[in-house]
Amino acid sequence: MAPVKFWLGEKLEYDMYRPGSNRQVPEIIGVRRVPEAPAASLAHRRKRGQSKGRSKSRRLESEDVQSRQVSVVRDESGWEEETVPVGTVLNYETSDEVEKRA
Repeated sequence: MAPVKFWLGEKLEYDMYRPGSNRQVPEIIGVRRVPEAPAASLAHRRKRGQSKGRSKSRRLESEDVQSRQVSVVRDESGWEEETVPVGTVLNYETSDEVEKRA
């Protein structure tokens, strides 16, 4: 019996408990399965048709976005003087803290 796919909505069907029976647990009589959609064959995929040019509105939107982009120049002068060349790291073999040069 295949496993129940709860995430697809499949459910177990139980037998009703009958008074006077010495059964402690309900008995599973079946599985209510959800029919699966047939999988599309990968060999019969359609080829894309020739693409048409973009619509004018699409073209105007992309040009507008490009015109709004602003270049950011960061001033990096003086970073070397502010950077500490030696740092404390953990040696993985001895688990001790050691000083290392960057």
